[in-house]
Amino acid sequence: MIDLTGQTFGDLTAIEPTSRRQQGNVVWVCLCACGETTEVNANKLRFGVTKSCGCRKGRVATARNKANAKHGHALTRNPSPTYRVWRSAITRCEYPSHRAFKSYGARGISMCSEWREDFRVFLKDMGERPEGYSLDRIDSEGDYEPGNCRWVFALEQAKNTRANVRLTFQGETLILADWAQRLGAAPNALRMRLQRGWSVEKALSTPFKEYKPRANAASPAVKAERKARSDFKHRYRHLTGDLTFDDWQEVLSTYGDKCAYCGCPPETMDHVVPLSRGGKHTKSNVVPACRSCNSSKKDSI
Repeated sequence: MIDLTGQTFGDLTAIEPTSRRQQGNVVWVCLCACGETTEVNANKLRFGVTKSCGCRKGRVATARNKANAKHGHALTRNPSPTYRVWRSAITRCEYPSHRAFKSYGARGISMCSEWREDFRVFLKDMGERPEGYSLDRIDSEGDYEPGNCRWVFALEQAKNTRANVRLTFQGETLILADWAQRLGAAPNALRMRLQRGWSVEKALSTPFKEYKPRANAASPAVKAERKARSDFKHRYRHLTGDLTFDDWQEVLSTYGDKCAYCGCPPETMDHVVPLSRGGKHTKSNVVPACRSCNSSKKDSI
């Protein structure tokens, strides 16, 4: 018998042998790091087959579950934003069916093996993705790897793409859009100068007329109302009646922009007397309703 007294194997420390034998080997009483005692075959101790009383497996599983709960997994429904970014980078580098493969994998862009094989390494190097940021390669010709990646706003990332035209003037290099902003010009005005054959020096040194947005440009609120009117007209184009968009807005206002039956936020229009029962598509025959109330009412009057 080999004396294992006091020796440590993983989380187990051999205390004393027992009189039991297992497959011809002495069974030892061991103290686990968690405080529990267990009996283990000597060979399983020596060759690292058993390293704990069973608590280590539980700790590993718990740690894995916590990581999956926080960052998700390829098969979960709601992976974390950081995990999705990591997975998306791999996909566009390795899968020809991805719509962006021609700009990444087809050009030889890849992800380093340390990040590719373990999301936790990527997370340790890059940290959590800040809200509103995206993964950007500092050198657009380089791979996804430590030292060449950063979290940036989408606008900043757009300035680092190959499609941007970079102009050097008086020892300074900027993209066309940044030069236009500095000169107070519309980007298209500067672009047109270059397309007409102007040199970079002449295009950037010749003053521009003051650039002002159109005075009659529609405000966001006006654009939103135009879209709402268009959607209303398109949605109910198949119904005959004199109900207009303005009529519907008055009906919504009358009911406080709530479902006429339960008071929930409205989701659809309900005809009090169903169209299938001879009801009309008119202001006096419509009320706002949630989908649940509208569905339960169906064709009843």
